Amino acid sequence: MTAFFVAAVVGWWALLPEIAPKRIVVAVLPFDDGAAEANGASWLGDGIADDVRIALAQTPEFVVLDSTASFAYRNRRHPLRALQDELGATHAVAGGARRNGDSLEVAAHLIYLAETTTLWEDDWEGGMGDLFAIRDAIAQAVAQKLLLLGEAHGTAGPPVAVAAYEAFLRARALERSGDLQGAERLMRESLQHDASNPYAHAWLARRLADQDAAAALGHAQAALRDAPDFRGVLAVAAWLNFAADGDAAHCFDALYDLVETNRDADAMRWLAALYTAGGRPADAALLNDQLRRRDPTGAGRHAERFGTPSLPTSADLANVAWHPASDLFADMP
Repeated sequence: MTAFFVAAVVGWWALLPEIAPKRIVVAVLPFDDGAAEANGASWLGDGIADDVRIALAQTPEFVVLDSTASFAYRNRRHPLRALQDELGATHAVAGGARRNGDSLEVAAHLIYLAETTTLWEDDWEGGMGDLFAIRDAIAQAVAQKLLLLGEAHGTAGPPVAVAAYEAFLRARALERSGDLQGAERLMRESLQHDASNPYAHAWLARRLADQDAAAALGHAQAALRDAPDFRGVLAVAAWLNFAADGDAAHCFDALYDLVETNRDADAMRWLAALYTAGGRPADAALLNDQLRRRDPTGAGRHAERFGTPSLPTSADLANVAWHPASDLFADMP
């Protein structure tokens, strides 16, 4: 009976490529934004899309393209065809957001690119305070549709004060435009609205990682103090803790776990650096290949956004119990 069930599931999977292709690559497009400003900065629509991507990326069974790659198709003619042909995407998430004062309307849909077929769609109405639940609901619904079997529980992070989150989203839009100083100013303004919000603390921790390690670690610890499971800061926290205490074994284990459970891009980069420093180039190459799958055109690879903390020496890594990188992606088609 078990063998029959397994064979039936495998056969179903093979015979329904329009629903479950063996290799799933998801592009999250920037949401149409009624709050777009005169300079074209769609901080709300872009912010929702980026958060959906962050939550979706925590599902290890498929690849979610980096926002730098997918957002580049914002104004392209026939963007769905280009996403498929140029980035290898199999599915796209798109939608729209409209804000009127404190009222918010969001719609989203999942598209199977090979046939331009809508596999799922839904819409929500609420206040700005409902944004946290809405963005996670979109990601979980999309992941559930793609997984077919199993549960999806990804989240982009906890709720914070609405004014603080709005400043954070505006700051992230400035970061994408290349204005890091303006982004940092708004991130600090975000903390004035909500001193414990982990989003701004995590961003500042990454921003300061190679400039002021002590200040960066303080921001990382502040983010985790009230949100101990906040994925957005765990990778940089592991690296900064290593810089402070020299415990490379703990750093490796933390980064490895983040890649395994969360597909965190920062964790992939720094884990690849550890493998390289430890004389394991094949493992590093596998991680770098996974990063390229998330940004196939290299759109964000050379962006001058954040510095890289100091790399360890081989002596630092003497006590690391290495695990092969291949085990991290064994279940990915």
